[in-house]
Amino acid sequence: MGLLDGKKALVMGVGNKRSIAWGIATAFQREGADLAFNWPNDRLKENVLELVATLPGHEAMPVGPCDVSKQDEIDAFFAEIGERSLTLARLFNIREGFGADDDRLPGQVTKPHVTGPLSKVRLDQDDLAGQIRAYYAARGWNEQGVPLPETLSRLQIAEYA
Repeated sequence: MGLLDGKKALVMGVGNKRSIAWGIATAFQREGADLAFNWPNDRLKENVLELVATLPGHEAMPVGPCDVSKQDEIDAFFAEIGERSLTLARLFNIREGFGADDDRLPGQVTKPHVTGPLSKVRLDQDDLAGQIRAYYAARGWNEQGVPLPETLSRLQIAEYA
C-alpha cells in the first residue's frame, strides 16, 4: 500500500523526462496516486503524451491543454476533469445497479412545512423530474441518466461503459 493510495494529483509543468514535474509524477504514481497531466503549448504536447504513455494505466489519465498563464484554459481544463470524474462515477453507479429511479429527493423534502416562511412552498414532483431530465441533458446523458456514447467518446472514457 502506497502513501498516496486513493489520492488524485494534477501534474503541471512536465517538459521532458528530466523535468522535476516528471520526477514528482513518477514518484506519486509509484505511491499509488491517480494522475492527470497538462501540456502548456503545442511544442510540448507530444513530449507530454509520449511520457504519459509510458506509465501503467495511462489510458485512464486525463491529459489536455492548459496554459497556466491563461485563466480560460485553466477553467476549461478543470471543467473537463470534473465532467470526466462525474461521468465515471455515474458509470460506476450504473454498474452497481443505481439508475434514474435512485435520482430523487427524500420524501420529507417534498412535504410542505407546517409553519414559517416556507409553509406555502411545495416542491412539485413533476417539476423535480423535469429538472433531473434537464440535468441529464446538460451532462450529455440520456433520459435514464446513462452517459451517451458521444459523451463517453469526447471524454475519452468509452471503454468504461
